Amino acid sequence: MSTDELQKIDLLRERMDLSYQEAAELLHVTEGSVVEALILAEARKNQEQTSWEVRGREVVAKIQEILREGNITKMRILHNDKPVFVFPVTAGVAGILLMPKLALLATSVCLLGRCRIEVERDCPQPSVSEL
Repeated sequence: MSTDELQKIDLLRERMDLSYQEAAELLHVTEGSVVEALILAEARKNQEQTSWEVRGREVVAKIQEILREGNITKMRILHNDKPVFVFPVTAGVAGILLMPKLALLATSVCLLGRCRIEVERDCPQPSVSEL
């Protein structure tokens, strides 16, 4: 392994909090392009996250952010590990149909305090060619 490759791996590790193996694999997949490796690492990190802890007033903003990603099939709001709100998400209908429910949900969850949002995703992790 050359010094240049090690520097690229160290850069990826610093910026994306990756292991040596993960950084080396990303560089291999992207044929040594650090920028493409960073983009792919960020996309993978976003795809992997399926659960967020939020407080009552943050719920609506987080749900809207998640819905904008567009690859969600189901969303659950849990309080004390018990489902408070479970609903399927369909692409075009999500925003229009969910807004009244989100307002009601936000009011309810504000009373509950902390909760967890969990999502199920439909599409696989993106490849470099998709980016």
